[in-house]
Amino acid sequence: MAIEMLTDDAKAILLLCGTFQTGEASGPAPLNVAEYNQVSEWLLQQGWRPSTLLSGEGARALAASGLVAAGRVSALLARGASLALSLEKWLNKGLWVTCRSDPAYPARLKAHLKRQAPPFLYGAGDPAFLEEGGLAVVGSRNVDAAGGAYAEEIAVRAGALGIPIISGGARGVDELAMQAALTSGGRTAGVLSDGLLRAVLSGKYRDAVREGAAVLVSPYSPEAGFNVGMAMGRNKLIYALSDGALVVSADFEKGGTWAGAVEELRRAGGRPVFVRIEDGAPAGNAELLKRGAREFPRRDWPEILRPGFRPEPRLVMDVCEPAAPAGGKGPSFQPKPSLFGQSPPARPAAGETGPRPAAETPPAPSADPVYEAVLPLLLAALAAPKTAAELAGELHVRRVQLDDWLARAAAFGQIETVGRSRKYIRKNRPRQGLLKLE
Repeated sequence: MAIEMLTDDAKAILLLCGTFQTGEASGPAPLNVAEYNQVSEWLLQQGWRPSTLLSGEGARALAASGLVAAGRVSALLARGASLALSLEKWLNKGLWVTCRSDPAYPARLKAHLKRQAPPFLYGAGDPAFLEEGGLAVVGSRNVDAAGGAYAEEIAVRAGALGIPIISGGARGVDELAMQAALTSGGRTAGVLSDGLLRAVLSGKYRDAVREGAAVLVSPYSPEAGFNVGMAMGRNKLIYALSDGALVVSADFEKGGTWAGAVEELRRAGGRPVFVRIEDGAPAGNAELLKRGAREFPRRDWPEILRPGFRPEPRLVMDVCEPAAPAGGKGPSFQPKPSLFGQSPPARPAAGETGPRPAAETPPAPSADPVYEAVLPLLLAALAAPKTAAELAGELHVRRVQLDDWLARAAAFGQIETVGRSRKYIRKNRPRQGLLKLE
C-alpha cells in the first residue's frame, strides 16, 4: 500500500489539529480530539468535507458556528507555510501522514476506538502492517532483570510463530520486546508518544523499517518531545492495534502501564489483557487480575488469541469519510485473519528475484499439544540452518522423536531443507519494501 499524496482533507485536518514548527508554542492551541469530533459532526450536517474549510467560505462558516473561536479558526488555518515546511522535511525523511477520512488510515483504530481515534497519524513503514494485529507487550520503564528476560522470551517465541509484537518503544519492557522481535527475525509495530522522526532515523529501527520488519507510528508531531499526557494517550492505540496484550510489569495504581491496562479492561469490547504472574512480579500485576485481567500461560498461549476468542471488530465510519455510492452499501471493514497460531509464509530462496509461484495449500496444523508446545522452540532453533543431529543435540531430544516433529513441520510448511547437507531452516514471512511517498 502506498500513500502517494497528502489529500486536501488531510491538509485541513492537520492545519486544525497538528503541531508543526517548535516556535508555534505562542500561537493558538490546535484542536484536540473532542473538539475536532464536534467540527466533523458539524461538517456532516453541512454536507461538507474537511477540505471545504480551506476556502474562505468554509472557514467563515466554521467561525460563525461558535464551535471554535473565530480568531482561533483563522489563525490555525493560516499556518499553511509552516505545514508545507514541516511536511517537506518529514516526507523527505521517509514519513507519511494519513487522516481519519483516508483509506490508508488503520481501520483497526476506528473500529476499536471509535471517536477516540486520533484525527491523523504519522508513520514510517507499510501502513497495511497495522491491520494485521499481533501481541501487545507492555510494561514498566524500570523493569527488573527477570521481567526484561520474560519480555524478550515472549517476543522471540512470537516471532517464531509469525506473530508481530506491538509496543510503545519506551525504555524498559517496550524496547526490550521490540528489539528481541527484530533480532530474532520477527516483526514489530511501535506506537510512539514522542521522537518519531528521531526513531526512524536511528540505527535501532532504520534498517528494520526499510526492510518491512517494523512500522513506527505516532498520533503526535514527529518532532514532539516527551510529555506524560501524550505517553498516556498513546496507550489506547497500542491495544487497538493488537489482538491481545501482555502486561509484563505494572506498578499498582501508578504509571502509564497501569493506567493503560485499566482503561482497556473497562472498555466495552476491549482487547483481552493478560499479565505475567510469577515470583518477583510487581504487585500491580496481581491487582490487575482482580480487575479482569487473566494470567498469561507459558504454554500454548497462541491458542487463547485465535480468531473466535474475541468478537470481530465492526468499522465505525468517520463522519468525514466518502459517502456510500448510489445503490451501494459503502465501504466495510474486512479484518485480515489473525496470525496467532499460524506459521509465516516462505521467504523467496537465495537467487530468486520475484515471488514464488502459489503453492498447494498445506495440511492444517496438528492439534497434538506436545507438538504445539515444542514448535516455538523448534522454530527458534532453526533461525539458522542445522542438521537433524545438530538440532537433536541442541534441544536434548532423541532423534526418533525429533524426526517426527521435523516431518510434521515440513508437511505444514513451517520449515524447509536447504543445500545437499539436508539442513533444516524455518520459513520466514517475506519482508516488503520501504513505503515511499511522493
